[in-house]
Amino acid sequence: MLRVEYDLSETAQVKPTMSVDDLLQLLHHHWALCASYYPVERQRVQHALLILLMAYTSARPGALVEGSGYYNTNDCLKYKDIEIFKVRDPECPSRNILIMTVTLRIMKGKRDKGSP
Repeated sequence: MLRVEYDLSETAQVKPTMSVDDLLQLLHHHWALCASYYPVERQRVQHALLILLMAYTSARPGALVEGSGYYNTNDCLKYKDIEIFKVRDPECPSRNILIMTVTLRIMKGKRDKGSP
């Protein structure tokens, strides 16, 4: 076996996610400094949303947009994968809170088995 021959470990490695400071710098660059051209300005907003979703969910980019593993499948995060709810704030009943659940269907190794 290769594991024994090369003394390989079967334990999972820690894969740190993006820190809040990294996210802040990335979003600041995106909104204030980036001079990239977007044919439609809505794409700039969608790009920022993808950055936030990757940071919040620790998802790989391929779980949100079409990746090379399944190229030309048009499979990506779709509106049907996102649900937004309005609920009362338990601490202040006069206010409402928006909650969003995102089902990641196309994660690596778990395609179409995602959970919110």
